[in-house]
Amino acid sequence: MKNLKSRKLSFGKVMFSMGVIMLTWALFWYPFYYFVFPENLSTQMNNLIAISREYLRMLPAILFFIYYRNSIKTNFKEVFSLKFNYKWFLIILLVFVAYGSVGSYFTNGKTFFNPQKVMPYDIVLWLSLGLCQEFVFRGWSFNAFKEVTSQKNSVILSSAFFSASHWFAYFFMFFNDKFNPVNFISVTIFTFIFGIVMCFIIIKTKNKSIVPLAILHAVWDILASAIN
Repeated sequence: MKNLKSRKLSFGKVMFSMGVIMLTWALFWYPFYYFVFPENLSTQMNNLIAISREYLRMLPAILFFIYYRNSIKTNFKEVFSLKFNYKWFLIILLVFVAYGSVGSYFTNGKTFFNPQKVMPYDIVLWLSLGLCQEFVFRGWSFNAFKEVTSQKNSVILSSAFFSASHWFAYFFMFFNDKFNPVNFISVTIFTFIFGIVMCFIIIKTKNKSIVPLAILHAVWDILASAIN
């Protein structure tokens, strides 16, 4: 009993877990490439490293999920289940595709899609990134915060951490004069809203599975890459 009590979640413990996750996120962004691996690696090796990085970044969340498994109202089987509301999934998927098409039209003056941006490696990478981010910020963060605070606060906090996780991409830009404050702010706002939308999908569909979220996330990233 004492061991189970020590594994009971609290707001401080969830915040600590997110601190560890964010630190891991930071280390596995650019430092993972700059300080661990030599330059001029083959394309295949760079591809393998990029995909491996996504799953390594998910590892702390998996460990916290296992450690506190008796304190959250879901499990791995439910989180990765293929049983979910397909009706809502298809509706949101169509909305994403329609939004991407409209965005492409206004960006390029016509509906544009670059097939070179959706090679097999790209699809695997985007799916890995989608799965990783959705497990960390919706599978773990959102579910963990729900145990220690209100659902509304859980949406805001998990989305805020999701948004902050994109800041690390801008860190090295400070040192090569490529940092764009307007772009930084717009990405921060957009990713926060995106996180809220992902949480809303979970709540609205009453799903526990992150599989539809991971696919939608990957589709969004693929469209964003291929229409520009």
